[in-house]
Amino acid sequence: MTDAIPTSWEQLDPAALLIAQALTTAMPAPVHELGVATARELLASAPRDTPLTPLDRVDELTVPTRTGRARARRYHPPAPHIQGPQPTLLYLHGGGFVLVTL
Repeated sequence: MTDAIPTSWEQLDPAALLIAQALTTAMPAPVHELGVATARELLASAPRDTPLTPLDRVDELTVPTRTGRARARRYHPPAPHIQGPQPTLLYLHGGGFVLVTL
């Protein structure tokens, strides 16, 4: 995109900033100018054969919600056996409801 870099990007986490910059490079114009079909085509990519992060196990889950059940995955990276509560990171992705396909 040829637009100026948004000043809000100064507040982004470094990893999120890299993603924003990559999307800007991949998109020749803002999504609202490209249209959904063209944007999907530009962002389409095949999944990797192996994950970037090694995993011991991946659990396929369904999680109850107010409107039914949602599919989820629990990833278990290699780690020493730790007793008690484990740190958790929850990704709730809302940015691909228009552009990303299943």
